Amino acid sequence: RDTLSLHDALPICIKAGFLAILALAVAASLAGTLYRAVFSSYDSLFYENRSAALLPEAAASNLWDGSYMTDLDEYLGDQYIARTRLIKAQTLLNLLLGRPVVNDIVVGDELLLPFHGYTGSEAQDFTDEAESEVGALAELETVVEANGGALFYLCIPEQSSYFRDDYPENMDNHAANLDAMSAAFKEAMSAAGLRLIDAGETYAAEGSPREYYLNTDHHYSYRGMLSAYTALMDAVNAATGLDLRVYSESELSLEELPNTVLGSLDRKLFGLYGTDERLVISHLPEEIPFTRTDNGVSVEPEVFTVPPEGELISYGVYMGGDMGETIIDTDRPELPRLLLWGDSYSNAMETLLWASFDEARYLDYRYFDGARLAEYIEQYKPDVVVCIRDDLSFLNAEGNGSDCYW
Repeated sequence: RDTLSLHDALPICIKAGFLAILALAVAASLAGTLYRAVFSSYDSLFYENRSAALLPEAAASNLWDGSYMTDLDEYLGDQYIARTRLIKAQTLLNLLLGRPVVNDIVVGDELLLPFHGYTGSEAQDFTDEAESEVGALAELETVVEANGGALFYLCIPEQSSYFRDDYPENMDNHAANLDAMSAAFKEAMSAAGLRLIDAGETYAAEGSPREYYLNTDHHYSYRGMLSAYTALMDAVNAATGLDLRVYSESELSLEELPNTVLGSLDRKLFGLYGTDERLVISHLPEEIPFTRTDNGVSVEPEVFTVPPEGELISYGVYMGGDMGETIIDTDRPELPRLLLWGDSYSNAMETLLWASFDEARYLDYRYFDGARLAEYIEQYKPDVVVCIRDDLSFLNAEGNGSDCYW
């Protein structure tokens, strides 16, 4: 009977022990999460490429409708002590299993793309949005010209737009909407008589080289930038007669950095996808002394931020990433002055444009909280004004769209 009793009690002991261990693990993770939330909360989730949820403020309204608890749950979920390790482990498992989509990233043999769903979307009518944005841009052009300058708009295909044909047949590649947006924008720009340089057309004329874009990042490569740069500078010279120097690839000394690239798309996979591609920087054929200020603070006169060999590298190598305001002054008053505003696609081009101007000013209104663009132009009076945006955002009024003009 004693032996039988022990036999019967053993499973109960095992279950009780397992429950105790589970309870301790839950208690420890909860304690760690609360400690982090109170004393060292995350502001952003680097690998998920997004901001962390904010701690909600309790009020009668959100307590009554239950939204406070929902927001609090989201906040604590983002602060969970083991969040990164657990998601990374799940990501690795899904990659090993060969899942076609992992963490909303389409995983190809050599290419990563953002996932848009499996059902193809029908083309929308973007006429109103295009006319609104272009109408505001036309008003801005009058400010530019009244202050002695010329306005140019450079549109860059976003990586997923450029590689739209690489999506699997059963997935939505947004082609219908991309084409509709582009057609509406081009028509409105033409009707308004504004200068549009479409890098997509330039790339197509050159055979749409794959090396013009990165495989694991949503930006173009340095060689893709050089092609767009040449098209822009040729258009500026043709319209203004300024005869600005246009640096060709053969004049520049291109250097391939040895660092492993962590692209923005691979970052969502915790860098587990990996890539053999490398970032490229350039060196001018002559030395041009300059000073640089970022957001009013003097910084080192450099346009590339290169980490030591062995460290991961990202698109932020160009200009050190997004800046609200950067001013590069070469002290050559015989040359014209440039003002450029735009999103991150402008960063790589900023590393080269300055060399043809006396002073180059770069603005990104996602981070710049100074004078509105029209007022800035009236104060600075640039000779050349350039906007650079990708084809997923040129109809978006926020950030560097029409919301920043006045």
